[in-house]
Amino acid sequence: MTLPTALKSEPRENWHSPEGKLIREVILGINDGMIETLGFVTGVFGATAASKIIVIAGMAQIVAGSISMGIGAYISQKSFKEFCDKEEDIEKKEIETKPEEERAEIEAIYSKKGFRGDELKTVVGRITSDKKVWLETMMAQELGLIREGYTHPVKSGAVTGLAYILGAIPPLAPYFLFSVDTAFVTSVLLSMTFLFLVGTMKSRWARIWWVWSGVEMTAFGLGAVIITYSIGRLISTFFATDII
Repeated sequence: MTLPTALKSEPRENWHSPEGKLIREVILGINDGMIETLGFVTGVFGATAASKIIVIAGMAQIVAGSISMGIGAYISQKSFKEFCDKEEDIEKKEIETKPEEERAEIEAIYSKKGFRGDELKTVVGRITSDKKVWLETMMAQELGLIREGYTHPVKSGAVTGLAYILGAIPPLAPYFLFSVDTAFVTSVLLSMTFLFLVGTMKSRWARIWWVWSGVEMTAFGLGAVIITYSIGRLISTFFATDII
């Protein structure tokens, strides 16, 4: 028995829904939280193998990072809405005060898409007969602004910040449970595993092969480990003092 086309495409279409767009923010927050925290605690481990310092510094970094990510997402969405509102007001006034010029712009846009003659006149006539459709068309086709890409700033900030904290757990948690050397190895392995899983999740959104997406994310995390550990060791060499 074959499913109707609409039902077969539903999971894919869910990614285009307003709630589905939050998935991007979840993945972004988890990815940043995991890689940043992994890189940070690895760098601190490279500088001083003191679990107390790693835990305290790691927790401080998580708090600061999640707040920064949350505020960044909030400001980004708020700025997007403010910009859309401003451009929408301008377009509304132009439609009211300069309808012929705006109609000519619609005609030029659809002419470039290949519409000609009576077909072009029909399309332009139908769009300009409804001011709401006219405005939405100008916003999307002339300015490239689509409100479906908007998420409420508070929701976006909260989701991104919480996702960051969630992503930061695997790199830091082992330092609460094991001796510092064991915790370091566990932190890296656990983070690499979770990064691969996050990469496979991202592949559904990015429409790329899930194995490649997972390997790519893992490689970024491994790169962060190597670079930050090396920097930490370098710092400990130059500042060879007792750190409590």
